[in-house]
Amino acid sequence: MTWAVKLIRGTFDANFTGKEYLHCLMVLMIEVIIFTAVFQMLYKIIERQVKINASLELM
Repeated sequence: MTWAVKLIRGTFDANFTGKEYLHCLMVLMIEVIIFTAVFQMLYKIIERQVKINASLELM
């Protein structure tokens, strides 16, 4: 979230360079990829537990 806000603010700042923009964008993309991988893994774990228990209760 911080990197997205920095990118948005940087688009209106005259001193924000292209190098800073690419750095923020790359960090943001890496975070998105990591979060997507973690959430997919958690989804598979939860889905497996739901199929085993045949309910939405995980405990």
